[in-house]
Amino acid sequence: MAGESIRFTDNRTTAVTKLAFYNLLKEEGVESPSLTEYFRADTAFESDKDQRFVYDVAEKLQRSVVLMGKVKREGSICFNIQDFHEREWDIHHGNVYREFTTIVTTAFEDDVFNFGRFISFFCISVSFAMYVFLKGMEDAVTSIHAWTDQAIENNLGRYFVRDGGWGGFSEYADRLVTRLKKDVYPQESLLERQVTGMGTSSVFPLTAAGIIGAAVLAAYAYVMKNAFS
Repeated sequence: MAGESIRFTDNRTTAVTKLAFYNLLKEEGVESPSLTEYFRADTAFESDKDQRFVYDVAEKLQRSVVLMGKVKREGSICFNIQDFHEREWDIHHGNVYREFTTIVTTAFEDDVFNFGRFISFFCISVSFAMYVFLKGMEDAVTSIHAWTDQAIENNLGRYFVRDGGWGGFSEYADRLVTRLKKDVYPQESLLERQVTGMGTSSVFPLTAAGIIGAAVLAAYAYVMKNAFS
């Protein structure tokens, strides 16, 4: 990624990503006492305004990931995790960080960023965490979340600063969710019954999400870049 390096600093970032990450994983049965303790830490704020903002943005991120997965199931921005079991992607403690950084650099190597691409990247991060959990590497789940935060603050920092940070993302997500809801649920009344009262706990299953193996990383990057150029 070319260009000046600018760090994005917002003390709400970790809380937003932890809440969204945890709820998406939990809906797929990826949870344990140690993961619950990790993801619930550092998500509370003294300011009611900040707390409401964090819950609101986390919910929008979570909802965007799930709805995008449903819409793109055939185009496959978010791949089905079963695909990667079938490919027997060789992930272990010695290469998990390298594989994650490859995803980051490949996804944004053309120096094009928008929040649609970020949502896709977050989807892949969550799916990667799900995959390593199922491979018996529970401890790597928290590392993947931490690396995702680092990518937001460092690799994607100047883009977040340019596009308004989490406030800019919130506005984008409102527009995106409105559009995706029409594609996923033609009957608005049905959708409202499903999403009302979502709070900080997802009511949508993450059925379309998954992580790609190294052999199809280029295909993922191609699809994502064309969808959100």
